[in-house]
Amino acid sequence: MQKTEDMFRLLSETSNSFVSVDSIIALSNLIVDLAQSSSGAENSFLMLANDDGEMLIQSARGPCAPSKDYKARVGEGVLGSVASRRLYVAVADLSTDARFMGMEPDRYLNGPFIACTLVNRGIMLGVLCVSGRRDATAFGASDLDLISGLASHAAVALEDALLMKKLIAKTARLEDANKRLVDIDLEKTEFVARLSYDLRPPLNAIKGAIYYLRNSDSEKARRLDFFDI
Repeated sequence: MQKTEDMFRLLSETSNSFVSVDSIIALSNLIVDLAQSSSGAENSFLMLANDDGEMLIQSARGPCAPSKDYKARVGEGVLGSVASRRLYVAVADLSTDARFMGMEPDRYLNGPFIACTLVNRGIMLGVLCVSGRRDATAFGASDLDLISGLASHAAVALEDALLMKKLIAKTARLEDANKRLVDIDLEKTEFVARLSYDLRPPLNAIKGAIYYLRNSDSEKARRLDFFDI
């Protein structure tokens, strides 16, 4: 009962914390910090999927957490399989777990771990993982409930942050396009003004010549001089 109350309190605090954070980096750091502290894990990390079907490290904590260059392809390997199958799993020993038999071992998952897929509105965003208990025990069902609940809340917050990032980028592109249009319009106005200024003297001269030809009684030879011009 106490663990259930603790879990609800943590998830409530988590929701309140996520509301005040809209940066993906800051949000990712908050997620892994909460996962690590609430589960008693030595390591925690968050991977987010990109458009190429790869999951990249967004944030990591702990002495044996993956480095920034670590990646996993969706559908391949342990974490890729978790992502493609959208699993929430607690694993005591990867080498004996039937769900991952025959898969390449992962150097960052060589002890007990929990891996939970981040899914919101049917979209797979990534995987949240904690590994290695500080007290050297395996993760239990209550730990899995806690991390999976955290992953569900995190998925909503991350999708909102990603949508905001895309909106900001689109707004910036539109502002840049509008600025280019304004610049083009200014250049066109300046060109027309310059052209008008440069053409005014010769046009005035032509108008004067035409007027002279129409109204002059000069002999034909002199008029031909103007035609040559």
